[in-house]
Amino acid sequence: MTAIDTIMQLFTEFSTSPLFQKYAVIFIAIYAGTPTFIAIPNEAFIIPFFEGAIDKTQAIMTIWVAVTVGGFAGDSLIYFLAKHGYRFVTKQKKEALHRGHWLHKFGFYVFVISPSIAIFADVMLIYAGIKHLRYSRFAPYLAIGNGIKATLNVAISLGIVEGIALLN
Repeated sequence: MTAIDTIMQLFTEFSTSPLFQKYAVIFIAIYAGTPTFIAIPNEAFIIPFFEGAIDKTQAIMTIWVAVTVGGFAGDSLIYFLAKHGYRFVTKQKKEALHRGHWLHKFGFYVFVISPSIAIFADVMLIYAGIKHLRYSRFAPYLAIGNGIKATLNVAISLGIVEGIALLN
């Protein structure tokens, strides 16, 4: 038995446990908010939830809201930790961006795209926090980006579940 088989067996046991079935949406929302350098995609947790769902339409909306809200909360936490933690650790004064900086001009569109790109989103949020970019200016774009990411996650997961059903 290889290491991958062992990991898959542990994951299968976890996803079929009553604990996961009862609290799956909360778990998915928390996992969606974790930094993107963790290599397990959201779909790995969404697919078992779809498999156990009775009403697929309600499951789609529930997962979409969970991934959007969880991702937005996690991204906001990364921003605020970078904003307040950097100055606490380095003991430096605030370092604001000048008005003509590229992040003020084009950065908001980056926040729409960035939640779907692993590691890039975290780096952009940390940079924005360190440079004290106003949260209220880019938060709507970040929310839209997390909605797009959630749509992609749900579409991929549903496609995998439907593909497996067609093969059986």
